[in-house]
Amino acid sequence: LEGIGLRQKCRDFYTKGANRIRELPGRPAFAIFSARWNNKESFDEVLKVAPAEVLAAAGLRLPPPADLRPAMALGVAGFLTEAQENWRAERVLIIGPVPEFRHPVPECLARADHRGLDRDVCSMPRERVERRRRETMITLDYLAAQFPNVRVIDPIDLFCDERLCRPYDSGGPLYTDGDHLSVRGAEKLYAAFSKDFAWAIEGNAATVSEVSENARGSAAGSAASP
Repeated sequence: LEGIGLRQKCRDFYTKGANRIRELPGRPAFAIFSARWNNKESFDEVLKVAPAEVLAAAGLRLPPPADLRPAMALGVAGFLTEAQENWRAERVLIIGPVPEFRHPVPECLARADHRGLDRDVCSMPRERVERRRRETMITLDYLAAQFPNVRVIDPIDLFCDERLCRPYDSGGPLYTDGDHLSVRGAEKLYAAFSKDFAWAIEGNAATVSEVSENARGSAAGSAASP
């Protein structure tokens, strides 16, 4: 997948960060991955041809679930392998996709306030958010099941109720644009998943955040449903 589907700016950012980690005198005990996971590229379709064989050749031995994103699985698997084998990271925490919004959030909220509109004009229907991220979460969970000491957290319930996903709370915007969390948004995520972050940073295997546990229960219920 080298050179495919990744903007040069993003590739340069990743390469610079990875090189700095490789140059560290010591090895990191943990890694925390976050990305705009839902961003799909055309090569996803190309790799839907015989995905099981492609994945097995890359060391992903579990049968691929329906609706897996094979190109994403291969790319993230390479990242996980580098973190664990080259960087010697003992624990990896993956932050699942946050909701994405149609317009830059601060500007949208400012326009709504100026016009006397409900701020929910800046929100997104949860059903649409769930539909966009479904294959991504299937892929991340598939990967976490094949690598030791990899945990996925799902932040959707921080931003969404049963009907709407909102990019703000009573304290103001949670995003700097349509898909990047603000400092306040990041702090909200960290507080909700503090035990998962403590597991990654400190290595306490007993710590699981309540939000994370609830998400696992929901996922298990969905998997058990016909």
